[in-house]
Amino acid sequence: MADQQKARTILVLATLDTKEDEVLFLKHKIESAGHNVLIVDAGVLNGPRSKPDVSREEVALCGGESLEALLVSGDKGKCIETMIKGATTAVRELFDQGRFDGIISVGGAQGAAIGTAAMRALPFGVPKLMVTPVASGQAQFGPLVGSSDVTIMHSVVDMFGINSLSARVLSSAAGAIVGMVEGLDEGRVSYPEKPRIALTVLGNTTPAGMTIKQLLTERGYEVVCFHGNGTGGVAMEGLIAEGYFEGVLDLTTHEIADDEFGGLHAAITPDRLEQAGKEGLPQVVVPGCIDYLVFGPLESIPLQFRGRPYVVHNPVITLVRLNQEEMVHIAEVIANKLNKAKAPVAVAMPLQGLSMHNVEGQRFFDPQVDKAFREALKQKLRSDISVDEVDAHINAPVFAEHVVAKLLELMDNKAVYCEATV
Repeated sequence: MADQQKARTILVLATLDTKEDEVLFLKHKIESAGHNVLIVDAGVLNGPRSKPDVSREEVALCGGESLEALLVSGDKGKCIETMIKGATTAVRELFDQGRFDGIISVGGAQGAAIGTAAMRALPFGVPKLMVTPVASGQAQFGPLVGSSDVTIMHSVVDMFGINSLSARVLSSAAGAIVGMVEGLDEGRVSYPEKPRIALTVLGNTTPAGMTIKQLLTERGYEVVCFHGNGTGGVAMEGLIAEGYFEGVLDLTTHEIADDEFGGLHAAITPDRLEQAGKEGLPQVVVPGCIDYLVFGPLESIPLQFRGRPYVVHNPVITLVRLNQEEMVHIAEVIANKLNKAKAPVAVAMPLQGLSMHNVEGQRFFDPQVDKAFREALKQKLRSDISVDEVDAHINAPVFAEHVVAKLLELMDNKAVYCEATV
């Protein structure tokens, strides 16, 4: 309960010209729970009845324009763009000043665009809750969330004043953000700081991931896993940039393949497999699950990939084997990314298969294609980047032991690596 711990401050971001009733409702609920509220107004049209802590005029100036100039322009797109920029800048400055602990926003399409843009500018772990009718049904909310830890709450009813239904939704939202900020200290106590290792996995590399996690945990590391589904690997890249990790074991680089050939797990930003090298972080890279693409149901496979070996992973996901030309191309892409690294980097290559289905007797077994991939990768990589060929399947315990030992070796030798020549 709030009276048993220090009061927190929750920032409420919204366009008060259309959502003032909802904001004041949230303010009352949050304050009734014993916490403080900081209101930021990102509206453009009519001024609010109440006085926000950060006015719409201030937000517009943070976005590079005066509110008066925006109104005179009559350009709705420019207004939204400016308020997104301004809200993002203002919210980040307030956070850096230690003014709030968590953020909640409420709005429709425009309000969600403004609210989630500001949330994405905040570090991982800051409670973030967006209440909107937009992120539901067929509407994609990837652009709202990106790879951040924004929580989206479907409001069911439109945010158009307070009624018996919207009041229930907003009461739940207030309770949710209150619970999130009250849980901040407990999370820190429950998981004391240890040196962290980032690890990428998919279902087809889960056995290897489990063994790697156990081996590193036994050695005193905390292993943080990321699902290589297009967002997970990019989320890892972002947290690497924020300085969360001591090393990276990129076991599952599958997103690179989907990115090159239109699979569903394509990385959502172009910097996949680059951030560790930029930040000077030791990394071991494995071409896990690089041998296939991910598509939807069987009937959705594009024409150019039909007739290939495939595996029905589940009713909504089908895996399709890549051919030799495509694998060689991916080798070149990976090499180009790793060649930029200004940090210790090594590649580990399992000779008996790159995924669960890439093994003798299974549909993706094709040693000739895999060999062409290996040779192309070795040819394109810088000479100082080692390629360890391990005579084992990617999910074999001996392979997990090898990559763990290699990563720890790189971390021990970090101080003596030679800076890459770009």
